[in-house]
Order: sequence, then structure tokens, then C-alpha cells
Amino acid sequence: MNTPPSKDALREFLASKFAETVEQNPDAVVLYAAGRAPDPKRYVKRPTVQEVAFKRELEKMRNDQAQKAVPESATSPDPATRTNHLSLDDYPGLGQPAERKEF
Repeated sequence: MNTPPSKDALREFLASKFAETVEQNPDAVVLYAAGRAPDPKRYVKRPTVQEVAFKRELEKMRNDQAQKAVPESATSPDPATRTNHLSLDDYPGLGQPAERKEF
């Protein structure tokens, strides 16, 4: 039964064949410069689920505030149907006047 050659024997055989081929034809082997390594991609932090939910809630709150800030009288385009009811809610910086105390 034939036993296969060992790895070392194969290495020696291939090395000798390679050397022989290069001796006969030096142009058989062409060496190329190594290609440039690709630049690594920049790290981009993706928002977490909590951050996305937080931003969504903020937007919802801002939209609610924007809807409350528009008075009903300003939305009516016709001045004849517009009501001139003013309340303290129309002026957020104002509060109820302090009671007068008489001496």
C-alpha cells in the first residue's frame, strides 16, 4: 500500500519546483504592492429606545403646548364672528390682583 508523502516532503517538493520554475522563467512570478487597507467607518452612536421615546414625548408635549397657546379667537378669520373674551390664560405672566386692604 502506498503511503502519502508527509507535509514536510510536500513542502520541499513544492519549494524545489518553485525555485526551478523561477530559474527557467524569472517573469513567471509577479510581485504586486499590497493594496491600501480600507479606512474604518466612523463610529456613529445610534439612539437607544429610551432616547427615542423621550424625544417622542417631548415633541408630543411641545405640540400640546403649541395647541394650547393659540387662542380660539385668533383662529377665527372673520372679525364679525370673533369674540372678544379675554382671560388671564391669554396672558401667561399675569395673575389675580392682590386684594386691597383698607386701613
